Formats: sequence, structure tokens, C-alpha cells
Amino acid sequence: MRTRFALGSIALTAVTMLPWAFTVDAAEEGSMDIRERHEIERACERSVYTFLRLFEGEQSKTADLFTENGSVQFLPGAPKVGRETIREEYSRLETVDTNLNVLIASNLLITAIDENNAAGFCYVTHFRHEHADSKREEQGVLRAPNSITGWSWEFRRVEGEWKISTLHAEVVLISEDLMEALEAMEAASE
Repeated sequence: MRTRFALGSIALTAVTMLPWAFTVDAAEEGSMDIRERHEIERACERSVYTFLRLFEGEQSKTADLFTENGSVQFLPGAPKVGRETIREEYSRLETVDTNLNVLIASNLLITAIDENNAAGFCYVTHFRHEHADSKREEQGVLRAPNSITGWSWEFRRVEGEWKISTLHAEVVLISEDLMEALEAMEAASE
């Protein structure tokens, strides 16, 4: 009976002290409170989902989620560096992409590196509906995804707010139609 009571007391003490526990950060240069780590990771996670939601149709607004000198790179080519460069690039995209886009993130993992830096990774599945395919204007036609890409994220705290400092996406799987369109774009630019 005493053994059960003693073990129960130890377990209860461990559970009640859990919020004050410390963990070693990814750089192993110090420690962060578990609550702080969770808050950092949650703030960065919200940035990812906000970016994806805006990127479905209001691409230029994604620039506000980046640090002043943040960078983004999709597909081969030079990265877009700087918040205003990102805004300009995605403003052009907004004007030509009138399709319905749906981006679904999976396997999202954010890691707090220290109090001011975090990193993450996720896969993004991209579905695109071209309005010309609809028999009814309000009804989308679901087809196989256009692509599945792997997105690597870096985040930095700037004046108390978490911003994206680097976003890099690489194609993992691509539809035949999208591959042909990209090849045509590359050929036209040569």
C-alpha cells in the first residue's frame, strides 16, 4: 500500500511540475520553457496556414508574412528576396491566375531553435480548378492534384512577431499537365 502511495505521489509531482520543465533547444545552447517552445511552434504553424490560405487567391498579401529581407523560392530559378519583391512577384501572379486553388498541408513539423528562430517542413498538395471545366459557374471539378511539393520554412521573431525569413519549395510529385506547362514556359524563356 505504501509503495503504491509513494509511486502515486511521485507521478502526481511529476505531472504537476511538467509545465515548469525545461528542454534543451535545437542548438543545445540553452534551454527554453516548454510553454515558450509550444507558443513559438504554434505561432509559426499559424504563419504556415495563413500563408497557404492567402496563396490560394490573394498571393500578394503573403508578402506581409515575411521579414523585410525574407526570401522565397519555388521551382528552379533565383529566389525572390525582400518583402516588396515578393509582393510585386505575387501581384503579377494574382492577375493571371484566376483559377480556384486549394493547398493542403500535411506532415507539418515546426521546431523552435531558440527564442528568436524556428524551422519547419511540410508537404503541400495543390489542387487547381479551371473555371472553363465547369458546367456550372459555382461548381468545381475535382481532379487529381497538380503537384505535391516539399516546403522548408525558416522563421524569425521580429519586434515580438514571428515572420517567415525563408521559404523554399521543391517538387516531389507533379501531374503530367503541369509538367508540360512548365516545360513550355522554360522553352519560351530560352
